[in-house]
Amino acid sequence: MIEKPNGGTRLLGIPTIGDRVVQQSIKTELQWKFDPYFSENSYGFRPGRSALQAIERTNEYVKEGKKWVVEIDLKGFFEKSTMTG
Repeated sequence: MIEKPNGGTRLLGIPTIGDRVVQQSIKTELQWKFDPYFSENSYGFRPGRSALQAIERTNEYVKEGKKWVVEIDLKGFFEKSTMTG
């Protein structure tokens, strides 16, 4: 168990080498099938995309007069979920 910054604790899961091989295999197989359906405005964990590119695109939006940029962190959303299992 490790402490969370906002209080409470969570289990620390350390994947084995076998776990990582399976995870990477699944990612490799599914990524090319589903990536074309993602928004062109999505930069997180996408092949050929980076945080720097997201910042550059944000700057372009500001220059175009846009006033809002939205960042969505799904992992953070589920960490704060009130659901109990």
